[in-house]
Amino acid sequence: MTRYPTLLRGAIIGCGQVAHEYVATLQRSADFTVTACADIDLRAATDFADQYNIPEAGAPGDILAGGGIDVAVILTPPRTHIALARDALNVGAHVYVEKPLGLTTADSALLLREASHKGLHVGAAPDTVLAGPARAAHRALATGVIGTPLAADAALLAPGPEAWHPAPQQFYDSATGPLRDMGPYYLAMLTYLLGPIEYVEACATSTRSERVIRSGPRAGDAFRSAAPTHLVALLTTREHVRVTLTTSFDIAATTRPHLEIYGTDGTLVLPDPNFHDGLVRYRRRDESFWHDLAHADTDLPTSRGIGVLDLVESIRRGSSECPSGHRAHHVVEIIEAIELARTSGHSAELRLLREERCARLR
Repeated sequence: MTRYPTLLRGAIIGCGQVAHEYVATLQRSADFTVTACADIDLRAATDFADQYNIPEAGAPGDILAGGGIDVAVILTPPRTHIALARDALNVGAHVYVEKPLGLTTADSALLLREASHKGLHVGAAPDTVLAGPARAAHRALATGVIGTPLAADAALLAPGPEAWHPAPQQFYDSATGPLRDMGPYYLAMLTYLLGPIEYVEACATSTRSERVIRSGPRAGDAFRSAAPTHLVALLTTREHVRVTLTTSFDIAATTRPHLEIYGTDGTLVLPDPNFHDGLVRYRRRDESFWHDLAHADTDLPTSRGIGVLDLVESIRRGSSECPSGHRAHHVVEIIEAIELARTSGHSAELRLLREERCARLR
């Protein structure tokens, strides 16, 4: 077994907006230290290193090839995730990857196999399933607070990131759209709480293909979406829970909850799975009022990056692998099945997951 120093050494690969959230969490850890950062824009890497007192900065290939890191935290655009993660595995580093783990099931499965053969771990976002609201909801379901789950409804209803992001085109790429961009938060939470998905039906449309940037130096510029901007899917879990998932960048406003689970004896309501905090409520069948559910105790911070700390803990415990990598792979499987169902017009069946991997999802 590999023996690690007191602190595991990490490199942040990709110094964009989300990296600032990650580093704020990671630099508070007693078990992990960020010793390097990298970006294809070398100025961005050096500025990031200066801002957070990170010793080394450079291009991704140079930082990975230089060795000296135990964990590569990959926060680059989705199309680059698999190649960079494999580069990190090849130099003996464990990897943590922002969502999605890969763009195809074949790619993410290959990454998990390579890591397993090398005795290395793969962790992946989203990590909101590690936070207090998710843990509290999981405990409530396990103890029968709402009885046996029968159905669920999950909804990402938003006007689109062009309202706040200065370069929103990336969210409308043919390989992105609301399903691939925001869907992983909802799908990770659903599979954590309700188990793996086996069947999928889906349809999609684009009611606003023409978009206008509303902030930053290019405000007022128009562009077109290459991905569907409103998608509805009907998912069936292994335990025969029927889930309606809607992901849309076409909705001006809504009061619809982000995620509800309906059981034989009541209803459980969760906060936005894109965040690590928020209120969890439940109401039983014969009651006329809602209960606030106390959050489960957790030693982890309530911010992005706690998944990296969970990966570090898995490495330190000598675990065979990190559960979040398998959950993220299953999310890729589900998204791929949804895309197949919407383009073919027929329901899609996911290949049965290995039983041991199903158990790790929860």
